[in-house]
Amino acid sequence: MGSDEPGRHDTADGRSPGLEQLDLTRPDAYGQAFDDVYDDWYGSHRTPDDGLDAMVRFVSVRCPSGVVVELGVGSGRLAVPLHRAGLRVIGIDASQPMLSRCPPSIVRVAADMARLPIRARCSSGGPAPTEPPTFLCGFNTLFNVGSSDGLDRLLATVACVRATLIVEMLNIEVLPAEPIRSTDVAPFPTEGGIVVSATSADAPNRRLAGRHLEITDRGVVSRPWLLRLVGHHELDDRAGRHGLRAVERYRSWNTDPFTETDPSSISVFAPDPLGSPESADPGDHQPDARNR
Repeated sequence: MGSDEPGRHDTADGRSPGLEQLDLTRPDAYGQAFDDVYDDWYGSHRTPDDGLDAMVRFVSVRCPSGVVVELGVGSGRLAVPLHRAGLRVIGIDASQPMLSRCPPSIVRVAADMARLPIRARCSSGGPAPTEPPTFLCGFNTLFNVGSSDGLDRLLATVACVRATLIVEMLNIEVLPAEPIRSTDVAPFPTEGGIVVSATSADAPNRRLAGRHLEITDRGVVSRPWLLRLVGHHELDDRAGRHGLRAVERYRSWNTDPFTETDPSSISVFAPDPLGSPESADPGDHQPDARNR
């Protein structure tokens, strides 16, 4: 890591002012805060090996083009097994430090997923691509889109290319109606020390925020994060405005049936042949992006 990055253990007392000063509304904020520990902390936390196999099977049968665009690809935890299964994976991530950890077998594109660098102009009467890609948004990645306008731009882009969108996310409908706070202490995953995690969930205001204090003999690193929550009903409604509809929803990659009380879900959105999108041109929602 260069000294110009948000610091890790970069002061005499072991604290990291760079991360403390990080603007959490930036699209690359999460990657900046966690790129150096993400694989060690979360490599098998959400999706163990058998879950990755199920994820690959799930995505493969919903990807007739053989091309997957993973939004928030990070270090490639999902992209690598998809690539090994024979799919071409294009990884989008706003964080350059995260992308630098993604293997070169993945086509890596530095971009905000709310402003995808898709230059094609589309219209409601235009021909559909013969083989559109499948867009994949791994666990809670969609919550990194910081505004409803950004979510609309993303959905408009997917609709523009007549693509399928797969989203894995927390079911916020099961969260308490009142704001809640929690604290957890766990051993440091890779060396001596502990990680103190403080989380604040405010479902009515669509906000989930937290801070991980990494305490080792090298000092203390504070890693803050902020997510904008999206519920199933809001996502279904916004997708519908752009000509997409939820055609499948499960509680796991093994296609176990989803119920409203399940803690998380996997949803598949596809172009609605009967839909009438508000705008089939992402240019109406986003400027051209060229930061490849």
